[in-house]
Amino acid sequence: MTDRPHNQWRDFEREIASIFRALGAAVEHDVAVAGNQIDVVAREKTASGRSVTTIVECKAYQRPVGIEVVNALSGIFHLLKRRGEAD
Repeated sequence: MTDRPHNQWRDFEREIASIFRALGAAVEHDVAVAGNQIDVVAREKTASGRSVTTIVECKAYQRPVGIEVVNALSGIFHLLKRRGEAD
């Protein structure tokens, strides 16, 4: 459920993806990673040549999300990090 009008949340996800693209990252939007749906996955190289993968969970709410949402993403991130799918 969202506090935003229908499909405005998808526009928000696309906007976040476009920011990462503008910064030079290779971006996938709404992708399955290790059995988890991730809103935005951005892959880029640092100045030293290291590859970095960032996962982003977009929430287009008008109020801050609760700690449950933060903890859920944290759990997914740690799983993906152990599997070498996120940094």
